[in-house]
Amino acid sequence: MERLPAGASHRDDRGTAKDAGYVRPGCVAAVGSHSETARAVLPTITTASRSVRPPALPTARRSSRSRPRLRAGAGLALALLSIVLVTGAPAQADTQILRVGVYENSPKVFTAAAGQPAGIFIDVIEDIARAEGWQLRYVRGSWAEGLERLERGEIDLMPDVALTETR
Repeated sequence: MERLPAGASHRDDRGTAKDAGYVRPGCVAAVGSHSETARAVLPTITTASRSVRPPALPTARRSSRSRPRLRAGAGLALALLSIVLVTGAPAQADTQILRVGVYENSPKVFTAAAGQPAGIFIDVIEDIARAEGWQLRYVRGSWAEGLERLERGEIDLMPDVALTETR
């Protein structure tokens, strides 16, 4: 059985430091100063009754304990990347176009002097569209035409519509 060279150190499975005279078969021994560490593997001894296996290297135990941390870190990075991708600014091609039926029912919905849709409901719809990144396309017509277009799917929204017994 070989002995560790002078100045060498070894820690057993419990982390207890052993002196230079201690030899454990199959162990990795550090030789030299801290800045100039050379590693030597001591041989495994085999006898007629049994063989002594080398213990797991300390780095192997450390890496098995750090795997959950590595997985957690990778999961966190993936979650952050997903959040950034989902909440990023919408692409121009992905902008939803909302078709809005417009009719004359001042002050809720009407056509302003400049020819643009106006009114309380138009202001609310435009604020929501701005916040959601929608583009609005106004479709002018009468109240009855708007309801027919809504039923046929030609418009997406008709402001100031309430459920009644006849509708």
